[in-house]
Amino acid sequence: MQQGFSKSSQMISYFYRFLLITGLLSAFIHLALFFIPQSTWLIVTITKVIPCLFLSIWVFSQSRYKLLVQLVAFALFFNTIGDFLLELPGDFYFILGIVANLIGHIFYIISFTLEHPELKIKRYIPALIYFVLIMFFFIPVTNGAMRIAIIVYAFIIVTMAWRSGAAIRAEGPERKDEQLRFIGALFFIICDTFIAINVFISYSFVFQLIIMVSYWIGQVLIARSTLRLHVKNEKKGN
Repeated sequence: MQQGFSKSSQMISYFYRFLLITGLLSAFIHLALFFIPQSTWLIVTITKVIPCLFLSIWVFSQSRYKLLVQLVAFALFFNTIGDFLLELPGDFYFILGIVANLIGHIFYIISFTLEHPELKIKRYIPALIYFVLIMFFFIPVTNGAMRIAIIVYAFIIVTMAWRSGAAIRAEGPERKDEQLRFIGALFFIICDTFIAINVFISYSFVFQLIIMVSYWIGQVLIARSTLRLHVKNEKKGN
């Protein structure tokens, strides 16, 4: 029986390594494709969605039926759907991609708020100031359903950053991981800001690289920090 348990643990370890190595390779290949003219759409899309998809599988597999962690896994999964939809041509799929990512951010908000229900409104003020500033730039260059989608999405993502920031305690062993999770949320804002600039103002190859790198860094920081907080809290409970 012990031998069977050992083999099972070894298989799980190999599975996690597969997720990690494949996710990293996909990310590097995707970034390398930026330097290759006329790259195949299918390869570009697959290498874009694999890192976030595998990250969501990794988080969910370690959630141990803990709701706060599962919500983060669901957020990552909807972000993966958003990644795919944003690669399809046309405003319709762009809006669908925004909606999918918006749902992902709502899962993040629920997870962070359930963990720390205290509002801490003062920490919302910088987020709202940023929201007003970006609306000043992007509302004039959008219209119709696209404008509504941009306004709602921007409001949700700054709210997600606020809830992540509100979850940072004044002291304690968890503070470092809570800070890293908040930094991950800020990387999300950087990513989405450059997406809006690329789509609505002026496209830049450099901005596209910043988008993907900041996006993946944000996802990894949020996922890893949430798992570390979960493990620490579980150990304390034991």
